[in-house]
Amino acid sequence: MTMIREAEWAARLGEKSSMRRIFIVTTACMFVTAIAYANPDLTPDSNATVVFLRTDCNVNGNPMENCFESMAALSDPSTGWIWNTRNPTSSAPLLVVVGPGEFDQFVCPNGRGYVSLRGSGREQTIIAGSDTGMSIRNCEDLSFTDLGIRGGRIGVQWIGGGFSTWSDTDIVVSGETSAGTTGAWGDLVDASQQPFVCGTHYFHGSRVRATGGGSAEASAFYSQCGESWFFGGEILNEVSKSTRQANAVRITSPFGDVRTFGTAIREVVTAPVSIGDGELVGVVVSGGHFHSHGSVINVDARGVTNASAVGLSVISAGFAHTPEAAWVLTPDGSGTTTRVRTANGGVAQSPYVWQSGSAPPVVTSQHGSDLFVETDCNSSDCNGHSDPHLMIYSSNCTGSGGPWFDVVRQSCRN
Repeated sequence: MTMIREAEWAARLGEKSSMRRIFIVTTACMFVTAIAYANPDLTPDSNATVVFLRTDCNVNGNPMENCFESMAALSDPSTGWIWNTRNPTSSAPLLVVVGPGEFDQFVCPNGRGYVSLRGSGREQTIIAGSDTGMSIRNCEDLSFTDLGIRGGRIGVQWIGGGFSTWSDTDIVVSGETSAGTTGAWGDLVDASQQPFVCGTHYFHGSRVRATGGGSAEASAFYSQCGESWFFGGEILNEVSKSTRQANAVRITSPFGDVRTFGTAIREVVTAPVSIGDGELVGVVVSGGHFHSHGSVINVDARGVTNASAVGLSVISAGFAHTPEAAWVLTPDGSGTTTRVRTANGGVAQSPYVWQSGSAPPVVTSQHGSDLFVETDCNSSDCNGHSDPHLMIYSSNCTGSGGPWFDVVRQSCRN
């Protein structure tokens, strides 16, 4: 009996040994299989409502379904999965969840859209192109959240019509070019459309920043064909290269329309440069519309020798409406300060109250638009007395007291 039991036990040990060998081989095969599929999903669901863009689709040794590792695989007009397989529509939109890392240019071809890109943070998820970060043409219902877009010459170029929203997003151009223009944002007319159709864009807590420069023009926000609404955020033009002209916001046609609410609009110089016309202009409105409510317009020309600082220039039948905007304007050396100017049919509705004091601000502005309370006046003059007098900017006052009309005395300031 003992020998029989030993034989049976030996046989059972042999069976278990064989099972162990089978298990080891099977596990190894599974491991090899997992490695083989730790690449982008080769057969993504053509009806997926959510897909993923990551630098690595292998998560803890497991492949992610509906995952891509390059923006080109998603959005290339000729071969990209979005436009050639998925084809989003208004009733079947697509969400792309983008992980941390840097990815190549996003393209939305003519007449497409209905895509949302949701990143992992404006400093963590970067979509970049050597020339243009995003190229979009007549696209509907695009949404961008929590990501950064960077371009060497242009951050985002939007041509024609469509609709977009940008939330907690950075749009940055950081390159310098010896020819042409640079701009973080540019909306342009589609010359093939008659009449022109322009897009509508909403920016929530987003930053549009130009930190380089072009020899012809350097602008942070350039609008030729679009209606853009800013809520909070920042539009910044950092001039670091000599250029013909530099603006934080530049509106260049009757089809350009920019509206800001609580937005910081800034133009500063970060290196000694020269500007072709010898002045830094924060906002230029040439034929279009500009509205600013509760925003700050800051132009600091220091770094451009004797350059003037101009807050707002409205020309060529352009229109600007800027109640409750704040102004911080700093020229360089002997340069002058101009808050608002108009020419060639431009109209500016831009009232402003300067801080009270014993001397009026040294500034050029628009007739009847600026108010100032001088605190050291009496019935004869404003020189070391104790009464406050309300002054209104008047181009009719050309004497030694400057362009200020004394409302109390009903005469030009002396």
